[in-house]
Amino acid sequence: MKRNILKKIFFIEEDTIHKIIYILGIKIRIRKHSKRSARISDCAAREIYSAIEVSKLHSKVFPPFKHCNIDQNVTIIGCGPTVQFYNNEADYINIALNKAILLDNINFKYSFAFDGELQETCPGYIDIIKNKKYIKFIGKFLHPDIKKNFPEIKHAEQYKIYRYYAAKRHGFPNLRKFEDELHTDISTYPLADFYSISFAALQFALYTYPDKIYLVGLDTAQTGNFFNADGVCRYLDKKMLKGYKIFKEFAAIHYPETEIISINPVGLKGIFSDMYTRSYAEKYSELNIPEDKIIKTN
Repeated sequence: MKRNILKKIFFIEEDTIHKIIYILGIKIRIRKHSKRSARISDCAAREIYSAIEVSKLHSKVFPPFKHCNIDQNVTIIGCGPTVQFYNNEADYINIALNKAILLDNINFKYSFAFDGELQETCPGYIDIIKNKKYIKFIGKFLHPDIKKNFPEIKHAEQYKIYRYYAAKRHGFPNLRKFEDELHTDISTYPLADFYSISFAALQFALYTYPDKIYLVGLDTAQTGNFFNADGVCRYLDKKMLKGYKIFKEFAAIHYPETEIISINPVGLKGIFSDMYTRSYAEKYSELNIPEDKIIKTN
């Protein structure tokens, strides 16, 4: 019995010309003695160990949060310039992305980060969040690039800091397409990436199943960020937009009662429901934003 189960996970066959690797339902055929053979076998082995490690970690971290925000509204807050127009008047559950934790006019319940560069762009990030009362999630990638991972944190659970895995593979092109797959069971699978921390937070927010999810400061445009308005955003907008479109379809199928709303959208305009704050509409009066598109926060 155990052998049959193991065979479904990983096994190798050979014919006269090819070596055939089966891993988690993926079939990879390579020529014998190919230079890529060792690399593919290495990647396949890493996939198996990663799947076990992700499931082991996530099964401890995420189950308590499943459907925990039913009948409530969640706001995911990024660092795009439009975040300055969010007045935080409504009693929503707020999630901070990366440096958004520095927005002192907002009460956060959760925070998300995994970018290794954040230690340079936001020095002392871990020390900043340690004594905050909200729940903190810090992710790392599946690939073993130590430069992209935060260090281990002493007494992490005491500070309500939890680790998670983001869906980055080990660099083999034939496996990368599986980074685009989304799963409702984040207690087993890694969280989405698509080149932005916003996707991990969005997948988590959907897992909590609120009535509405508001996207604030996720400008997805070459307009810098709130903390450096003159800077140029380095993110890959096209790939990020692809991710949001995948999420739109995913949410419509699996979370049909949750509405996703972009607040003051720039690059996301037209993907989800679009709404605007009054301060933004007044600042950009030339847009002629209709009254029924002004969000009522009270």
